[in-house]
Amino acid sequence: MVVQSINNAPAVTYSDYPVDLGFAMDSSIPDAMWKSILFYAMAVTDSFDISSSRTRVGAIVFGNYARIAFPFDADYTRVGVKRLIDGMRQSDSTGQRIDRALQVAYRDLFTSRYGARTGARQVKQRCLS
Repeated sequence: MVVQSINNAPAVTYSDYPVDLGFAMDSSIPDAMWKSILFYAMAVTDSFDISSSRTRVGAIVFGNYARIAFPFDADYTRVGVKRLIDGMRQSDSTGQRIDRALQVAYRDLFTSRYGARTGARQVKQRCLS
């Protein structure tokens, strides 16, 4: 995945660096939109080289509360990560507490306890309705 920087800085190719890619998924949306969010997360995942040394993927589901759906060290293959994403379930709450999802991301998901790596680029992707 290549991201062009602002101010004419050179483009960054994330495949050149280890990346910890974290998703925060809003589960307060209708079922049909939930499937679209999962599809989006899988499509984003396709843009990265998934492996233990390159890109690792983790996810949070949030509504009124936030929980880790799977940590960065749950699977190191594209197929496995897509299976984890596809298996994610919505919480039964209607709130949209992105603040709680971000707290869980910074306090828990992006730590070594959940497979995050020191020195890896941390990419946080919010999937909202």
